[in-house]
Formats: sequence, C-alpha cells, structure tokens
Amino acid sequence: MTDENEDNSGNSDDGVQSDDGMKNVNSVEADTAASTMQQGTPASAATQNVDEDELPEYEPLTPELVEEEAIRGDFMLRWAAIFLAVLFGFSQIAETRTLVHIRSGDKMRASGFLPSSTDAFAYSLEGDSVANVSWLFDHVVSAVYSIGGQYGLTIFKALVAGGIAYFLSLISIPGMPTWWSSICCVLAIGACSVDFVPITDLSTLLGITLVLLMLHGYVEGRLSGIVWKLPLLVAVWGNLDTRAYLGVVAVALFSVGLTVRKSLAEKDGD
Repeated sequence: MTDENEDNSGNSDDGVQSDDGMKNVNSVEADTAASTMQQGTPASAATQNVDEDELPEYEPLTPELVEEEAIRGDFMLRWAAIFLAVLFGFSQIAETRTLVHIRSGDKMRASGFLPSSTDAFAYSLEGDSVANVSWLFDHVVSAVYSIGGQYGLTIFKALVAGGIAYFLSLISIPGMPTWWSSICCVLAIGACSVDFVPITDLSTLLGITLVLLMLHGYVEGRLSGIVWKLPLLVAVWGNLDTRAYLGVVAVALFSVGLTVRKSLAEKDGD
C-alpha cells in the first residue's frame, strides 16, 4: 500500500509539474505574441501615416481653383520677366559714351546747373556752339557715379531695366490672358538687352515705355489728366534724350488708330 501511495503521489507530482510546464509554455508564447504585436504596431502605424502623407486629399477641380492657379502662374511669369531684365542689367559697362556723360555732368555741377553752349570734350568742335540736349541725363549719370562709383552705375541701369520690364508687363489687350503680355515682355527684353547701359538709349527705352503705358491707361479708363501728363513726360524726356520725338510719333499713331476704330464702330452701329 505504501508503494502504491508513493507511486500515486509521484504521478500527481508529475502531473502538477507538467501542468506548470504547460502554463509556462503558454505564458511564454503569449508574451512572445504580445511582444510581436507590440513591435509590429508602430511599423504598421508608421506605414499608414506615410501613405496618408503621400496621398493628398481629393479636391474637385472648380473654376475658382483654376482661376487661382492661373493668377499664381501669371504672377510668377511676370516677375520672372522682370528678374530677367534685372539680370541683363547687371552687365559690363564698355561704352565710352558713359564717361562723356559723367564728365559732362561733373563740369555742369562745377560751373552751374545748366549746360554750356560749347562742347569741351570734342576736339574737332572746340569753341563751336553745340546744344547738349541730353544734359539732364548727364546730371543723373554723374550724380549716380559720384555716389556709388561703377557699382552704383551697374545697379542703376539694372533697376531701370527692371522698371522697363515691369511697365511693359502692365500693358495687355483686354480679354487676353496676362501670361501672353509677359511672354511679349520677355521677347522685348531680349531684343533690347544690348541697350541696358548707362547711355541715352536707356532713356529712349524708358520714355517710349511710359508713353505707351499712359496711352494704354487712357484707353482702359484708368488714367485721367492725360492732356497735361503726357506733354510733361515728353518734355522731361526731351531733356534726357534726343529721341523724344518717338513719343510724339507714338501719340500721333495712337490718335490715328483711335479715330479709325471709332469710325469703324460707328459704321457697325449704323
């Protein structure tokens, strides 16, 4: 009986140990699964977050959205044309006429504000009476050079070139997209880039651009007082450059075109 009891007790101990072993195995497997799930959860969450970041929300294409994108594109294209003109303005100054303008302005400031009746810088015309039509431009270039030197002249012509491009970009046909005027502005800048130097040619470009801008504003109804503003502009331009007559020619051609358009409109109305 004793032996049988001992066997039964041994068997019961083995059963208890086996049960404890199974519990330990099950707990280890549970811990392993839990750790695996804990390790996999951040990865899956990160993958889901990346997917959400890479795929933007669907936004329907509306006329307002298209108009907003077009305005943004026109804005960028316009300022790209202006920056291109400024870039062309930062070029080497190789014109000897710039030195003549500087010395002429220095001489006028030393002897008075108005120009002399004789040309002191032309050997063949020494003592002869010569009209310095661009005397005001000489003052401007001389003053810029006295303040900033050659670097000041470079910055000056780059800013004027950028201003010309900006004024050109404001001239556009009603009903046409503004990007077309920006493209025409880029083409005009490329054609006139050789004249972005501190000589009277720069005044010619600026003067004709301002005249065209005034005429365009008059047609669009945005400019008032053109009767006195336009003659004032041409008068100032005439003291900066000898080609101020181009402004008068532009006004005359504009007047002819406006008259023809009105006559055609009256015929269509009849």
